[in-house]
Amino acid sequence: MEGSNQAAPVDIENPYIPLETSMRQELGRLSPSSSSCCIYRVPERLRLVNENAYTPQVVSIGPLHHGKKGFEAMEEHKKRTPRKENDRIFNKPVMFHDLMTDISLCQSEVVPSIRLDNLTTPSGTELYQAGVKFKVGSRKNIFDIRFTDGILEIPKIRVEDHTEISLRNLLAFEQCHYQHCYVCDYMMMMDRFVNNASDVDLLVDRGIIENVLGDRKEVAALFNNLGIGIFGSPDFTFANLYQDLNRYCSSTSHKRMANLRQNYFNTPWRTLSVIAAVVLLILTLIQTVCSIISAARA
Repeated sequence: MEGSNQAAPVDIENPYIPLETSMRQELGRLSPSSSSCCIYRVPERLRLVNENAYTPQVVSIGPLHHGKKGFEAMEEHKKRTPRKENDRIFNKPVMFHDLMTDISLCQSEVVPSIRLDNLTTPSGTELYQAGVKFKVGSRKNIFDIRFTDGILEIPKIRVEDHTEISLRNLLAFEQCHYQHCYVCDYMMMMDRFVNNASDVDLLVDRGIIENVLGDRKEVAALFNNLGIGIFGSPDFTFANLYQDLNRYCSSTSHKRMANLRQNYFNTPWRTLSVIAAVVLLILTLIQTVCSIISAARA
């Protein structure tokens, strides 16, 4: 009847058809998305280091993994956009955790930059042996690393199960999307500081690394492997820090003082032992001099 407000017929066999029609109408009214939005592809030089870090486990985002085996169940959920369906997914802790991990993955193609082979600095242990003191930074900005009067302040970094996946995808995205790569520069610097388990022990002891993984060798391997295939910014963020550290470590006096402090005055008992030895040496010297004088007078 003309002018009546009859509801559109509902397909009993497929109740999602009206929803699909409504969604298409809503999408048609949206303004065009930015041409700068895209999903990047990770190059082989990064994927070969740890392919699992870039491979989704539950849901595929974008066309690269679409249709692959194992994602069929989530493909159906992706078509069900009402809030009720989303709540069913996000109210399941395991599903939510896996989904958030997959969403964080990036398929990126990195734009080559300049390798910083000429910018090197000693490892954490080597810096410590040269007299550098480590202190956990109090500032929120993880890139706010300072070296003043022989004290190197580094904000705390937490290393846990999903740290590698998050950082790898962030590194890949940053190198593709930005000219200045702060995260890449930061990871290259940490790769220099952490060479082995001894470096991890040092930074954990100073509160700079919070090791949730437990295995110190695994933490060292994480930092070392994250630096593989990564390029730093042409104007490296921590270039001045490297220069200051190298200049400090090249000083012989700093190394000598550090050697005395770390090997002879590192505990109260050793300090007392050194003092007692010096006093004994002085008394022995005095006794020897007195004996010589007495013999000469006789």
